[in-house]
Parts: sequence; structure tokens; C-alpha cells
Amino acid sequence: MRSARGQGTVEYLAVVLLVALVAGGGTAVAARGDGPGIATAVPRQLIRALCIVRGGDCDRDRAACPVRSQTTRAGATVTIAFVRLGRHHLLLREQRSDGTVALTLVEERSGGVDVGTGARAALRLGRSRVAVGGEVRAAALIRTGSGSTWIARDAAAEALERRLVTHFAAAPAKDLVPGFLARRVLPALPAPAETFGDRGVELTGAAALSRGGGSLVAGVSAGDVAGVRVDRSTGRRTLYLRGGAGIDASASIGPAGAEGSAGSDTEYALTIERDGRPVDLAIVTTGALGASVDVPPRLQPIAGMLDVPTGGRRAWVVERHLDLTDGDSLAVAGELLAGLRAPRPRLGEPLRVPPALQRRLDERAVIDARTYTLAGSEYGGDLDARVGGVGAGVDVAAGTESAQLVAAMTRGIDGQWRRRDDCLKEART
Repeated sequence: MRSARGQGTVEYLAVVLLVALVAGGGTAVAARGDGPGIATAVPRQLIRALCIVRGGDCDRDRAACPVRSQTTRAGATVTIAFVRLGRHHLLLREQRSDGTVALTLVEERSGGVDVGTGARAALRLGRSRVAVGGEVRAAALIRTGSGSTWIARDAAAEALERRLVTHFAAAPAKDLVPGFLARRVLPALPAPAETFGDRGVELTGAAALSRGGGSLVAGVSAGDVAGVRVDRSTGRRTLYLRGGAGIDASASIGPAGAEGSAGSDTEYALTIERDGRPVDLAIVTTGALGASVDVPPRLQPIAGMLDVPTGGRRAWVVERHLDLTDGDSLAVAGELLAGLRAPRPRLGEPLRVPPALQRRLDERAVIDARTYTLAGSEYGGDLDARVGGVGAGVDVAAGTESAQLVAAMTRGIDGQWRRRDDCLKEART
């Protein structure tokens, strides 16, 4: 009987020889000009065959894209003296290009110190805002969050969403109702596909002035979140650390106004099999898109394809995935993985990407780059008054935001960029 290692070697050589034969035939066809795309397809199949032998995620560059989403959120924040407490709920519906729908229900709590001076009242109705007064505020908060994701399609997805909407609407009152009664009243939910929990820290600062029909609001923020996501069917765990900073500003005089924002978020995620084997390192960056220069430098060659002119707000998302079943990739990522295995919130750059790992990502990572148009509205109001940094206030808010895919590119395991026409077709239907 062969040893396990010997058996693996024989299978490895068999795959390589088989692909070599296919490559020889494919090259001949390509040389005759009878098969457009075959010359680039063959290297991908060779790389994919070696990936299969290693047990890696060999179809990452064919993964389904999120083509449209809608987020519904509601919550309230109360400030007493210099203590700030908040609770928010979120329901996310994400349609994917493979026909499935991911539905996620999230609960977030926050608490910390909030100090400032001034007094202000504001009312938000859709895209319109009315405010009076002025204030300067700063806050340091601790946040905790938890949630579940369900995946379904067609009629099953619609039925599940109706049940989740009921749970979302009842969420603010759950703490006031005994658990056994809530379970009897609310519709039952199936077991989720994924669950997650995280914790984080956030620092914010804001200044606002409203007078004579005009207003000026500016704010800065920085924060980090660390958490774990579990795939209930496979036992895979994903450890993630997300950090970012941003600046927001808006100004209005009567009915006319302008607003702008700058900043980006970066998430580092390590996926581990049930047996503890690391299989994927993902680095996901998101941000606002105003022009091609806003796209990360490594994507400048395809910036024109992502910078699709639209009449509203836009955002870009860049996912880089490095296959850790490749021994060389695993070795070069060791320093960053050590930080991800015990994720903890930290302000500033969440993790450092060493130059050797950056080169490996530039050369070997599967990259998904997408652009979305954004639209949304917010309803609510806030009332706040402070003297000497101490005061009282309440902020109640609800709103929706939708995103629609308008551009998508993928750099595959063969290093070739291609437009994701499969995803864009679904986005237009």
C-alpha cells in the first residue's frame, strides 16, 4: 500500500501530465485561429488543476457577485450627562449573480463617553434636513454586534424575507417581552447559513451650525472592529479585522445644498477550515468613487472600466484573495496571519502588510473590483443640549440605502483581467 504522501505525488503527476496533453492540443488549435480565448484558458486550467491537487479554492475567480442590495436600518441613541448609549438594528437583502439571495439580520449596541457644548435640534425627511442651533461634540465608544445570514432563492427567499421583516420590526421591543412569549408571537426562522459576532471601538468628532435657513455640518471618525464569522454547514471560521477613517461635510442655503465625503475602510479576513488549516486570506477595501484617481493605484490599469459615469453617489469595492493552500503564500503571509488569529480592535492601520506579502498579492491574488451606484433616504430627528460638556440628548433614526452594480472586473488565478459580463447581465435584469 502506498503512503498518503506517495499517493498524493502520483495523483499530482497524473494531473500535470493530463493537463500538459490538453495544453498541447489547445496550443495547436489556438495557433490555427480556430478557438478565440483558448490560449489564455489553457494556463488557467493548468493552474486550476494544481490548485485542486492542493485542496484550494480553485473557482474563486468565478464566484458569484453581489449585484444589488438594500439595507434597512433603525435605532436610537440616548445621552445622559456624558454617557452615551445606543442600539441599532439592520436588515440587509443582497441579490447575487447566481440567483441566490442572502438575508442578514444584525443587532448593534454601543456605549461610551460623549462630551460637547451647544444646543441643536434637527429633523431628517428623506434627502431633506431642517436644523437649528449649533454644537461641537466628541465621543469615544465601544461597540458590539451580532448577526445571522440566511441564503435562499426564488419564492423561498421572498417568504423568508417577510418573516425577517417581522423580526426586524419587533426588535426594539424584544427586551421588554419575555423570551418564551416572543418565540410564540414571532414567526419561526430556519437555521442560518452563517452567524457572526464582533466588537469594536470608535472615535468621532463633529461640529454643526444652523442659522437663518443655512447650515454647515462637518465630522470626522475613526474606528476598528474585530470579529468571527462561522459557516454553519462546513464549520469554516473567518476571523476578521476591519478599520477605517472618514470625513463628512455638508452645507446648505435654503433649498440648495452640497455634501461630500472622503475615506475608506479595509477589512482583513483569515478563513480557517474546521481542522484548523488556513485556506484563504482576503483583504477588502471600500470607498467613495469620484474619479479614476480615487481607485487604488494597483487598479489604475482598469480604472476607466470601473469609473462608470452616473448621476448619483458611487462606491468601489476591491477584494483580494490569496490562496493559503499554496505553501509559499502561507509562509509569506505568516506575520499578518498571526495578528488575525487573535483579532482585537486597534485604532489606526489595523494590520501591516509586509512588502513580501504585498508583492505576493500583486502577483498571485485573485482580485474582484466592482463599482456600485448608491441611493438612499433617512428619517428621524435629534435634540441635544450641553453646558460645560455635560447635557442630555436623543437621536432617533431610520432609513434605507440601496446599491446597484454598474461595473465589475476580475483578475483570475491565471493573472488575466476580464470583465464580469455574467454579473453585469444579472445586474441589468
